[in-house]
Amino acid sequence: MRIVPLMKGFILFFISGLLSIMSLSLMAAQTNLTLIHLSDTHGKFVPHWEKFADGQWHANSGGFAKIYTTIKNIRQSTPHPSLLMVNGDNFQGSAEIFFTRGRAVVPILNQFGIDAYTPGNWDFADGPVEFRARFVGSATVPKQVTFPVLAAGVYNAEGAPAGEIIGARLLPPYMIKDINGLKVAIIGLNDDKPLDQAVVFTTGLKIEVGWNPLNALLKEVRAKGANFIVLMSEAGLAQNLAIARDYRGINIILSGDTHEELYKPIVDKKNGTIIVESGEGSHVGQLDLLIDFSANRAAVLQYNWKLHEVNENVIEDVAIKTLVDQQRAEFLSGPAFKPHVRSYPGWAPGTGLVLNEPLDKVVGTTDSDLARNNVIESIGDQVIANAMRELTGADIGTTNGFRYDIPLPAGQPITVGDVFHWLPLGAHVVTAEMTGGQLKDRMERFVTSVFDPNPYRRGGGWLPRLSGVRFYLDLTGPIGPASERIIKAEVFNKTTSIWETLVEDKIYTIASCHTPGDPLDHTCRTSGARNMKFLLSDGSLVPPLVPHQNPNPLPKLKVAPDNVVSAPEALRKYLGLTGGVVGANHTASAWVISKGSLPISPLAPNVVQPLTGSGPDWLAAERVAD
Repeated sequence: MRIVPLMKGFILFFISGLLSIMSLSLMAAQTNLTLIHLSDTHGKFVPHWEKFADGQWHANSGGFAKIYTTIKNIRQSTPHPSLLMVNGDNFQGSAEIFFTRGRAVVPILNQFGIDAYTPGNWDFADGPVEFRARFVGSATVPKQVTFPVLAAGVYNAEGAPAGEIIGARLLPPYMIKDINGLKVAIIGLNDDKPLDQAVVFTTGLKIEVGWNPLNALLKEVRAKGANFIVLMSEAGLAQNLAIARDYRGINIILSGDTHEELYKPIVDKKNGTIIVESGEGSHVGQLDLLIDFSANRAAVLQYNWKLHEVNENVIEDVAIKTLVDQQRAEFLSGPAFKPHVRSYPGWAPGTGLVLNEPLDKVVGTTDSDLARNNVIESIGDQVIANAMRELTGADIGTTNGFRYDIPLPAGQPITVGDVFHWLPLGAHVVTAEMTGGQLKDRMERFVTSVFDPNPYRRGGGWLPRLSGVRFYLDLTGPIGPASERIIKAEVFNKTTSIWETLVEDKIYTIASCHTPGDPLDHTCRTSGARNMKFLLSDGSLVPPLVPHQNPNPLPKLKVAPDNVVSAPEALRKYLGLTGGVVGANHTASAWVISKGSLPISPLAPNVVQPLTGSGPDWLAAERVAD
C-alpha cells in the first residue's frame, strides 16, 4: 500500500533533479563578453586638443599612451573575457608615419594586444609592397604586425610578386574564437575606396567591396560552428546600417572609416544587429554583452555601450609613452633630430619630399577654430584650397574633403606637425585645364555620391573643398538618374572681384594635386584634365618631364622636377607668408544649399555625415528603423 506514494516521491525527486540539471545547463550556455573598439587614429601619437560631447575644447587629449591606458583600465575592470578590435586607418595621418611608411607606429600597436584588425583605405597609402610587408609577410620574413589581420575583399592581381597566386585572397577573411563555449566569428570587411585613390596604392592587388562575399562568408562560418558573428566593417556608418538591415545573422557591427562618435549604439529593428562606431582616435568604445548560446544561434540578452573620452583626466601609460617618445625623437627639436625623405615612384632612392624642419616648429597661429567636422566645408580646408589657388595663380583651387586632422582652437600656434596632420601625403601641387562643363560634371558626381539615397552607392563622405568657385545645391528629392543637384555655378573673377556665371565651354585653370604614378590627366580623385603643370619651389609652373604616365603596373616614370612642391609644403609656405590663419579671409562658401537642407537622421541626429542621403525613401538606409 506504500508503493504508490514512494513511486510518486521518486518520480518527483527525479523530475526535480532533471530540471535542476537542465537549468544549470541553460545557465552554462550563457557568457559575458566585452568588445573594446578602437578606430581611425590616423597617426595621432601624442595628446592634442579635442572637442568632446560637451562641445568644449579639451587640451591634452588622445594619443597612443592615453588610449592604451583606457584599454588597460577596461580590461582590468572587466572580470570576464574581452577582445580588442581595431578598425583601420591607423598607419597614416602624420609626418612620423608618412616618412617611415607606417613603421613608426608598428612597435606601439604591437604592444596593445590587438585581437583582430581590419585595414582601412588609408592603410594602403604606402603602396602594395609596404602593405604586404606590414600585414602579410612572406615565406621568409614575418609580417611587421604581430596581431591577426582580416580582410574579405583583398586579392592578388596582375603585378603581384612572383610566386603569388593570382586571384587568391591576400588575408584571411575571418577568424573563429572560443569564448567559454561561445563560438565567435569575427569577419573583416574592407571597402573598395582605395580604387578611388592613387593608382600606386593598389598595384598588384584586386580590391572589392567587402559585402560582395559576405553572404558566402556568413554561411561558411556557420558551417564551421560559429553561433555569434561580429563584423568589423570599413564600409562606413551609412553602409553598415544597410548591411545590418539586409544581411541576417550578424550580431554586432563594429563600424569604421567615417569617424562618427556614437555615444548611443544603433540597433537594427529588423534583425537586432547592434552597430557602434568610435570616432577618430580620441575615444575608445566598450560594448559589454551578456550572450545566450543555448540555441543554434546565439542572442544578446543584455548590452551596455560606453564611448570613453580619452581626455585630460586620463594618465599616459609609461611604457607606451616611452615607445612613442623613442619613435618621435628624430622628428623633434633637439640633438636627435634628422632630416627625412619620402621617395616617389620612379625617383632615385634618397630623393623626393624632404622634411628638414622639426615637427614642433611653430609656423603661424590661428584666430579661428580649425577642425574638419562639416560635410560641406570648414575654415581649415578653405585655407588649403585658397593656398592652392593663390600660390599657383589658378582660377580655382581644390582639395579633397578629408576627414582626419588635428583640431586646433582659436589662439593656438600651428606647427609643422599640424601641417602634416592636415595633409599627410606626398602629392604634388599642379595646375591643369578643364572646361566649366567638365568641372561642373565632376562636382555633380561628388555631390551625387555624398548624398546618394542608396547607401551601397554612397562614396566619400564630404564634398571637395573649393576656392574661387561656388555651386548652388538642390538637396530636395526625389532624385532620378537624369536630374541635377547643382542648379547654378559661379566663378570668382580675380580682375574684377565679381562672381560670374560659370561658362561650360570656357577653359579654366584648376589648382589641385597629382599623386606620383598616376596618369597625367589625373588630378586628385578626378580625371580628364589637360596641360598639367607642376608648381616648383621658385613659384614657377612647368610641364611634366614626360608626355605620358601609363597607369599600368611598374615601372613608373619620374614626371616632375626635383624641386616640385608637395601639398604639405605648399600649405607650410602659405602659412609662413600669411603668418597663420585669419579666419575672416577664408569664409567664402563654395557650396550653397539653395533648396532643402542637410539630411538629419533620427537614428543618430548628432552624426556629421548624412546617413540617409537625399532622395526616395525606398532607397534610404533609414529603413533600418522599420
